[in-house]
Amino acid sequence: MYDPRQQSYTKTEYDTVNIHYDALRAEIATLREELTCEECEQSLADPETGVTALCMMCWNAMVTKLRAEIDSLKAELKAKDAALEKLARLGNEPYLGNSEGNIIAQQALKED
Repeated sequence: MYDPRQQSYTKTEYDTVNIHYDALRAEIATLREELTCEECEQSLADPETGVTALCMMCWNAMVTKLRAEIDSLKAELKAKDAALEKLARLGNEPYLGNSEGNIIAQQALKED
């Protein structure tokens, strides 16, 4: 299984990846509790069954919910980038401004 925490990162990058990795694992655990059928829950809870996957219906429900959340996060990021772009040009449109606020917004856009 691929673990992004095994890559070479700086301490700050590692902490960021670790936070996102742990949050994603927690989200998947929550989704599994919300979206799995009784048969999947029993199979996954019993180590003797050897079952490590979900039925197709539960898998599809989980993937659909995760895709919706990803789309929501992408839309949120796009809106924030648009706001930063406006702030980067505020008072000097269509060109980038040179005030402290403009520069802060420009730097934030570069970090994306």
